[in-house]
Amino acid sequence: MSSDPQGAALYRSVNESVFSLYAEGQHAPALAVIDRNRERLAAWDAELALLAACLKGALGSTEEALGELVAAAGRGGWWDPRVLAEDDDLAGLRGSAEFQQLLEGCGERWRAENATSCRSGDVVVAAGSPSMVLMALHGAEEDAVEAAAAWGPAAGEAGAALLAVRSSQRTSPRYRSWPDHDRAKQEVVDAWSQLPDALRDLPVVVAGFSAGARVALRLALEPSALPVSAVLAAAPAISVADLSQVPEAATSSGRTWIGADDDLLHQVEGTRSRLAGAGLEIEVLPHLGHALPPDHTSRVVSALRQLAPLMRTHLP
Repeated sequence: MSSDPQGAALYRSVNESVFSLYAEGQHAPALAVIDRNRERLAAWDAELALLAACLKGALGSTEEALGELVAAAGRGGWWDPRVLAEDDDLAGLRGSAEFQQLLEGCGERWRAENATSCRSGDVVVAAGSPSMVLMALHGAEEDAVEAAAAWGPAAGEAGAALLAVRSSQRTSPRYRSWPDHDRAKQEVVDAWSQLPDALRDLPVVVAGFSAGARVALRLALEPSALPVSAVLAAAPAISVADLSQVPEAATSSGRTWIGADDDLLHQVEGTRSRLAGAGLEIEVLPHLGHALPPDHTSRVVSALRQLAPLMRTHLP
């Protein structure tokens, strides 16, 4: 759980600004944004160093790019070595012996940090007599706090208990996501199994944004110990390959939506026929990028109320 919500908000703002400038080819201004905020965002040192290294690599300054990463590693930073090795902006570093040494050191640290599914930071909110449990799965580079903030208001308005689950999987000190689906599935099931009996007897709606939405869809369609009654998937980072383990006869109730300006739209459109066959239609929302829509809360409340009569109560 983030102990610095203001810092987390600033980091997200900086990250968005950097990516926008990068997309426009404005690499030097993007580096300036990072430099202006380094001191305030010291807790995100590894993440900012990677952004800066990629920008410098894109500018052709390979020695400076490598220096960014080596210096951050010396301060305790680490990354999934595949992220470094496969990034096109760091391609100029691949022939460097020092870069290979950095990859080896990062690999050891990354494996150690992800060796066990040691989780904490789930958020549970249950007031009154809820009629269902809404399980919220965060997107990449988020955690349960952001998921609770995004889905909690709708859960409260719809009379649902909220369980926001925090992934243990990290690609850098502050970057959480759900890359290993089997591990993700087990962590979500474990989080649900720790709820009080009264909540575990309620219908479960699994929801998520981006990478969390991918996990939510797979949980709804693949066999698991989680009794999913419905799914809500916002901007799912999903492809046809992610659905390869879904049984042909699998079906689910729910809603899926994505922005018309989302970079993932083409990839998600590739899953349309497969999801439709499982009973899930994809709604494309105009003038929206990779984000939750402005009407997210009312949209979720409406969906939960419409889905409630269709839900199966889980019986132990």
